[in-house]
Amino acid sequence: MDTLSVVLRGLVALLLPAQADLATLGSYSAQPAFILRVDEVIDFGSQIYVDKTQTNFVLLSSLLASPMVVDLRTGSFTVYGNSEIIQNLDGKAVWLSTAAKPASSGTCKIEGATVVCRNKTTVVIEARPQLIGEVSTEKLYANSLYYKQAQISYLPDPKSIESIHRLSEPIEIRAYFGTWSYACRELLPEFLAVITRAANPKLTVRLIAVNKELDEPSTLLAGIKITSVPTFSIYRNGKVSATFSYSRSGIERRLARLLASR
Repeated sequence: MDTLSVVLRGLVALLLPAQADLATLGSYSAQPAFILRVDEVIDFGSQIYVDKTQTNFVLLSSLLASPMVVDLRTGSFTVYGNSEIIQNLDGKAVWLSTAAKPASSGTCKIEGATVVCRNKTTVVIEARPQLIGEVSTEKLYANSLYYKQAQISYLPDPKSIESIHRLSEPIEIRAYFGTWSYACRELLPEFLAVITRAANPKLTVRLIAVNKELDEPSTLLAGIKITSVPTFSIYRNGKVSATFSYSRSGIERRLARLLASR
């Protein structure tokens, strides 16, 4: 195996979470583990997609005039027109049109744990800072504006929201998540939207960011076994009354049901 191949594989292993965590829809799947720097400006709201080989990237950013496709194997990038990159409605995947014609191209190189592409602008792909430990919503939004923006588009079930709003006993909910996880990127904003809209002062929410191995921060994981993220634990009087993993059928319904039970 040549030196470039070794470096590429090492870079991918460092920057990417396990293959199982990728959303495998379409030709390129959304990948939250990366951020972009364009001419030294960090775009925390950038959208980065990777293909199944984990060596080709599609970069979408408000700081880029057009979409960019990066090929780590050849050390090159290609710029396409906006209409030639097709994004599905939920933002999980993109497709490159078979009729796509490059507008421009150039070379990329690996510098440490980053990929650097230079044309009229300098575009750097780098690992998104991984949050570990208890974080505030402000710190979460600073890591990725997507978590805040995605709350706006989620419309939870009104009856469930009303049920959560009317709860009269003090309850603490601990949300265990990973900034490296696509499932968390998709579902944590829905949870936060539910809590915000329920507006119940009796509810206390703690956001706990974990690593990919699900064993850090060890002090905050003592006494609870996390096997997937996001996972939510409900505490009454300091004791766990219920724990559940993410649900794709409306988290507010499940949460309302568990909060209402004694």
